[in-house]
Amino acid sequence: MSASHYSSKRWGMFWKERRKGEKVSAIAKKYEVSAQAVYKALNSKNSKIEDFLLSTARASRIRIYKFSNIEGFLWGYSPAFKADVYITYSPKTGTQVWHEHKGDCEYCDAFTECLWLLKTEAEERKLIIPSEIKSPTEIALFLFDSIKDKLRWNESDRTTSNQTSN
Repeated sequence: MSASHYSSKRWGMFWKERRKGEKVSAIAKKYEVSAQAVYKALNSKNSKIEDFLLSTARASRIRIYKFSNIEGFLWGYSPAFKADVYITYSPKTGTQVWHEHKGDCEYCDAFTECLWLLKTEAEERKLIIPSEIKSPTEIALFLFDSIKDKLRWNESDRTTSNQTSN
C-alpha cells in the first residue's frame, strides 16, 4: 500500500509510535504493514508537521531557535511579546502556540482549556507532571523544559542561526 492510502489517523498512530522511540520495523510489524509503507507515511507526516510548525511560527512572527518535526515541537521568541514561544503539535490537540509568561491562571477564562491541553500533551509524551505543580503556567514550563531536555536543547541554542530539525 502507498503512504497516501493511509488515513490521517493511521499516520498519527505511526508518528506517535515513532515519537516514543519505536523502530520503523517494529511499527510495521505491530500494524501488519511493510516497513517501506511506514517509512513513507512517516516521511510524509514529518513533512506536514514541519510545515505546521514553521508556517505557524511565520504567521505569528516568531524567531525560530530550534524545531523537531519528530517531537512536534518548536522553540522560538516573540519580539512582540518579548517572550519565548513554544509551538506544539500532537494528533489529539493539533497545533498549539504557547507564550511563556507568569500567568494568573486561577482567574483566566482559558484555565480549563489550557490545563486540558497541557495535561494531554504531557500524557501523549509520557511525561508525569509532579503533583506539586498545579497551575497551567507551571505545567507548561515543566512540559517544555522536559521536551527541550529530551532533545538536548539548552540556552546556548537561543540563536536563530540554529534553525534545525531533528
